[in-house]
Amino acid sequence: GIFWHSDQTVCSLTFCRQLAASLEAEGVDFMQGEEVVAVQPSSTVSSSASIQLRSGKQVEADGIVLAAGVGTGALLKRLGASGAPPVPLYGMRGHSCTVDASHIAPSGLDDHVLKRSICDADSMVFFSPLPRDASHPERRLLRIAAFGDFDGWGYGPDAIRPWRMKQMLSVAEKNLGEDLLPSGGAAAVAA
Repeated sequence: GIFWHSDQTVCSLTFCRQLAASLEAEGVDFMQGEEVVAVQPSSTVSSSASIQLRSGKQVEADGIVLAAGVGTGALLKRLGASGAPPVPLYGMRGHSCTVDASHIAPSGLDDHVLKRSICDADSMVFFSPLPRDASHPERRLLRIAAFGDFDGWGYGPDAIRPWRMKQMLSVAEKNLGEDLLPSGGAAAVAA
């Protein structure tokens, strides 16, 4: 396998929550549940953009973070953002899963099955121990990730390819033992 000495893993949910809290402390407003219907250059000197919301509210902003993934270009066009550069994004279908490895004998950091992230160089499957979650400190979660298929716009459960999951989980069993996954192994998890 491949070992990166300084590599670390973060929990994306925890990271996003902490980032949001930090930004809110700096005065950033998050407007959950609002739909943007138009974005135009602001008519005021104090802001650079004017945002029209479906609720009728008009919001003046210093800047806008648009995080719509591969739909960003189409969204900018639909919102009429004049002068916005094209956003050449395309879909990549990645596969990952998180398994509870609490039942595996610990050998690494914080009594985890792994001390650091590793990669099976033959298959390019990555294994990363996740930090303990404060709400479930007894659980030792392991993220398994692999494969980037540049061929789709799908997302959510319908975008998962069972054969890719089975392939990835079979590599996990080979590297970490057949008792890593629930009874039935890779075939049962990917079904």
